[in-house]
Amino acid sequence: MIITSVAQASRFSLKNEQVDTTDFSITSPVSLNVYPAKLNNGSGPGRIYINAMRIGGVPITLPLLFDTGSAGVTLDALKIFPPELVDEHGFKFKKGQDTLTYKGIVVTRTTVQKVYGSAGAVETKEFGNIGFATLMVGDQTGALNLRKMPVMFFYAKSTNGKESTNGLGSVFGVNTTFNTVTGVNERTTFNLVSPLKYLNYRNGLIPGFKLSALQLFGCAIKIPGSCRPSRSLTVGLTNADFQKYRFNQLTPQATAQTGQVSGHFPTYPELPLYHPEIAAAIATESQQIPVSVLLDSGNPGVVLNASSEDLHADQYPIIKLMLPFGQTYFYNQRRANFSTRFNPSSKRSVFGIYFFTVFGFAEDYQNGRIGLNRTAN
Repeated sequence: MIITSVAQASRFSLKNEQVDTTDFSITSPVSLNVYPAKLNNGSGPGRIYINAMRIGGVPITLPLLFDTGSAGVTLDALKIFPPELVDEHGFKFKKGQDTLTYKGIVVTRTTVQKVYGSAGAVETKEFGNIGFATLMVGDQTGALNLRKMPVMFFYAKSTNGKESTNGLGSVFGVNTTFNTVTGVNERTTFNLVSPLKYLNYRNGLIPGFKLSALQLFGCAIKIPGSCRPSRSLTVGLTNADFQKYRFNQLTPQATAQTGQVSGHFPTYPELPLYHPEIAAAIATESQQIPVSVLLDSGNPGVVLNASSEDLHADQYPIIKLMLPFGQTYFYNQRRANFSTRFNPSSKRSVFGIYFFTVFGFAEDYQNGRIGLNRTAN
């Protein structure tokens, strides 16, 4: 899922907010259930979800879109806060109040809007505020506690400029970069990075995660118990993982300014930032084009930064993604599941959810690498 953001900031301070000093650490890899779903009981797009069990001090069951195409957490405020604190028009600050607190959650007056989707796609905007909260994800068979982090609490959204109750919900963005916020200061992030960076990795664990190849099942994610769990996510990498996955080195990214939040709250561990794309090529039987590719579990389709004419796609419907180390991925662009858009003006190609039904995927936050493990094709 591809994101751009704009924000309007106000001055605030969290200096009087008690900092949680709990050591949120793991000493060995932690396996968690995710929910690979073909929405609308099989007729809708494919998605992967992870369950939020607690936000701050609020117990909850809230599916979060597990998204390798973005970084940072967005949460549906209307499902977390009582109506006297927020409604579809925004948070209800009292006169002179810079922050709002509720059961261990802090919400600031800094308003943010995020835009999901790239050129030519359906554009979804979410409107909300920057806040801070601890987060527990998983279920009764295994859970992970993440220390207090900046998040976006959204209360309204629109699709192609019209108010909407559909579209994207809460997001758990895990890629190797950050979500840039523009409109306050170019390259301002508010530390909206992967929530898995708000975790202490001990005993030689390498910061990152791996996600085994998934099978999508038709279900209704909004109905608890409808979607079947899959023990496919492991947080924390070991040296053994580097024997199983083919790791691709990413390009380092300059550290961005963090905005007015910086200095008021603990930032994520000092892990480097990397561009999340890897070098690859897309090809048909008659043509091959080098590309940078984003592997995006939050995208239900495929975006190719080439024209249909360049690839002779009308004549050759089979698209081949040629990855490093001789790994390849084939798909038929005419199949209904593989919604393909040709966008030669884009800077990168995007392969969405169905790539993750064929390849295991890993991210090494410390060394800036993406690992792939082909299981079938």
